[in-house]
Amino acid sequence: MKKILLIILLLLVTFFIYKTTNKSNYNYTTIGDNLNIFNWNNKYNYNDYLKDYLTNNNLLNNYNGDFARSTFHITDIINFINNNKKIKDLTINQILNKTDILTISIGSNELYYQLDNVKNPTIYIDNILQDMNILFNRIDKYNYKQVFILGYYCTNELYQEDINYTNNILKNISNKYKFTFINTDEIYQKMAKSTSDFLDFNHLTSFHQQISQIIIDNLRNN
Repeated sequence: MKKILLIILLLLVTFFIYKTTNKSNYNYTTIGDNLNIFNWNNKYNYNDYLKDYLTNNNLLNNYNGDFARSTFHITDIINFINNNKKIKDLTINQILNKTDILTISIGSNELYYQLDNVKNPTIYIDNILQDMNILFNRIDKYNYKQVFILGYYCTNELYQEDINYTNNILKNISNKYKFTFINTDEIYQKMAKSTSDFLDFNHLTSFHQQISQIIIDNLRNN
């Protein structure tokens, strides 16, 4: 009887150690085009600030940004998942299966092209959002701690209504899958009011830091 109790106690201790040591070791993955949050004046963007936070607090197990390229479109990521594309030594499904924290910034290539070249882009925007819904459906099949979706920010006041429309629907789609939506346009517009040169190094750096801080705060509170 004492031996059985000792075994049970050892199992409980082992389980407790496993839970306490593994809950904070995150695999962090970012996918998408990264275009709408690229820092021209500083190679650091929000991903790097978040990665540094996780590393400095001994929370990062692994980081993967192999599927984040400025040339990627929404349909590219969908096809990568459907066809289990491999980059370097791992397939995208292997990466997503191990991911705890996922950030997605995608669709800016398509969106900004339509805004710049089409007089009435609403139909095209709706198609982009439909693709986002398909992507989120694919993404939702994996088990994450949290997924963060970055919205789009408006650099031309002529596009503000279209950006607002896109972000509102994207937020609804994100909520549908219980993903956390980050409205980067709110951050951008607040900062744009305080400077005539948003591309100034300090402002761009602060922009990325604020995005990463939103993610960090969410991780702390969940």
